[in-house]
Amino acid sequence: MAGLVLTALMTWWREPFDDIGSRLQSGFNFEGVAPTVYTLFAAALVVALGVVLRRTGTAIGLAVVAFFVIRIGIEGWLRQHFVSAVHKTWTGDGGPDLRGAWILSQSRGLRAAEGYPNDPTIIDSCINTSTKSVDRACLAQHHIVEYGDAVFHPANRFWLFQGIESGLRRSDTRARPLLGLVIRKRIN
Repeated sequence: MAGLVLTALMTWWREPFDDIGSRLQSGFNFEGVAPTVYTLFAAALVVALGVVLRRTGTAIGLAVVAFFVIRIGIEGWLRQHFVSAVHKTWTGDGGPDLRGAWILSQSRGLRAAEGYPNDPTIIDSCINTSTKSVDRACLAQHHIVEYGDAVFHPANRFWLFQGIESGLRRSDTRARPLLGLVIRKRIN
């Protein structure tokens, strides 16, 4: 119950931050069902280790270490691979709406239009080194286009990712105490 109340308060408090940033990247661990599920997961981990080890302090200490190892692994590596990221490349100033998206990588650059030679010296000749500005007429004359490239998860995937991660944790939370009891019975 405390996890639900904390989640509701945190979601309310973070709402202005979600409007200017990515909820998937900075708010994921504090909003939705993830905090409650992680609280239950941590409790189940302590109980399972307590059943196996029969040492409260050791069980809590190992559970804290295991909890953070699992969390860092999911957050740092696994989460971005739950669903294939969207990869978009565009020319000009347009491009996809990245507001609220979890941007994995993004770049902009200049290149020759399709069917024209990609000679870096032509691009260099269109850049004014003293003002560090680009002569757009020169670029157009040489068929050089600006392009952008982004790999991202759209903002609308927040609840999908919450569901996937909660499903992973719920299955662990249910199985861990039973696994602890089975291991304990085999030890005795």
